[in-house]
Amino acid sequence: MIQFNSSGVEITASPARLLEAKAEFEKRRMLHLPGLLSPELAASIKAGLERDGFEEPPALDSSSPDAVYRGAYQGGKVGQDLQPGDTARVIKERTNDPRLLEFVAMMTGSPPLQRCIGRVFRLFPMADDLPWHTDAEGGRLADLIINLNAVPHAGGLFQMREAASQQIFNEVGETAFGDGLLIRISPTIEHHYKAITGTVPKVTFSGWFVPKSV
Repeated sequence: MIQFNSSGVEITASPARLLEAKAEFEKRRMLHLPGLLSPELAASIKAGLERDGFEEPPALDSSSPDAVYRGAYQGGKVGQDLQPGDTARVIKERTNDPRLLEFVAMMTGSPPLQRCIGRVFRLFPMADDLPWHTDAEGGRLADLIINLNAVPHAGGLFQMREAASQQIFNEVGETAFGDGLLIRISPTIEHHYKAITGTVPKVTFSGWFVPKSV
């Protein structure tokens, strides 16, 4: 449907399939994007993650304009960020490619999007589920999640629920390396990961899309 490759972003689906995907997103408030990373790019990013490594996220002044986009797992509690380098740069370029921004705006029915603000991080095994949250601060409209686990992990089931009723309406287990999930962001929708178990950390890209007015 859409794929990141070594040179950019390509829409691979027909107009009719894109309309079907939009209807699916509107119904489920989530869209699975299998093979979002091309095999060549997936191999390059997998090698880059191993080469670049992870670090504790730096402190950020709460008055910074980007402070609201740090995410529910930031702050050194359970997450470590990918260190700066070619891998982080390529992911940032692909997730801010105009073709991806247009695709997400189409799927979500949003106004034109300005940018994707994201990070690659790893979460270590933990005793408790991670907190439910909406990610709706700062004008965010959608979240792109990309599985970057070279080795499958245990636990970490992703769930979405209605904020008012707490009724769960989506559950997604681990997908293939390089698969993406596009999810709706709204004050009425919460999501989280259940506890990551075993010994293998969970490695994920999570990026939030904001409109040009924000």
